[in-house]
Amino acid sequence: NNNKISLPRKPYTEYTIFFRLERAYILQSSGIIDEEVVASLDPNYHDPLEFPRPDKYQRLALPPYWYSGSHKAAIEKKRKHRKLKGRMDLKTLSKTISASWRNADRASIDYCRKLARAELKKYNELIEGIMER
Repeated sequence: NNNKISLPRKPYTEYTIFFRLERAYILQSSGIIDEEVVASLDPNYHDPLEFPRPDKYQRLALPPYWYSGSHKAAIEKKRKHRKLKGRMDLKTLSKTISASWRNADRASIDYCRKLARAELKKYNELIEGIMER
């Protein structure tokens, strides 16, 4: 049966958005910047939803629409899994970021919530459109 409907990816939660943001902050604070991110930077890119960011994250190099699960599928390539020197393991990174989330300032939480809600709204509109067909 060829009536299969391809549904869009579910949107990130505010915690997942915070995790991605904080991960980039931790890596870039320690001097590690992903070459693919640098290559994807566009000086003319300005997303009114993404900017302005909270002060802590103003200078981060992030790919366009980094907060969007649906864009991630289209933009980011499947990466090779390899251990890189100087990077913390996922368990340590997760513990560090979850502690940051518990102690995050109101501006960062509100920012992540704003992005998550906008993505959820977009997702729900797409789903409604698919269901109406």
